[in-house]
Amino acid sequence: MATRIAVLGTGRMGSALARRLAGAGAELTLWDRTADRATALGLGRVAASPAEATRNAEFVMSSLTGPEAVRGTYLGPDGALAGANGQLFI
Repeated sequence: MATRIAVLGTGRMGSALARRLAGAGAELTLWDRTADRATALGLGRVAASPAEATRNAEFVMSSLTGPEAVRGTYLGPDGALAGANGQLFI
């Protein structure tokens, strides 16, 4: 069974990370503030929110642009922490 990984942020570094993980056989769920960016990768499933992306993942990896992006992605009712249930966040 493939390792389930959520990738939050699919910009330059996040997309490279996602490609590498997909190449290694990981089952990916992607999220980006700009959904088209995540969709354009053509890897895994694209989630509507960080909470949705993390909900069924074993690991959550993020590549975000700074403190505001991190706060916006992790906190709040649809943030990654709202979907967390014991995953390892990287």
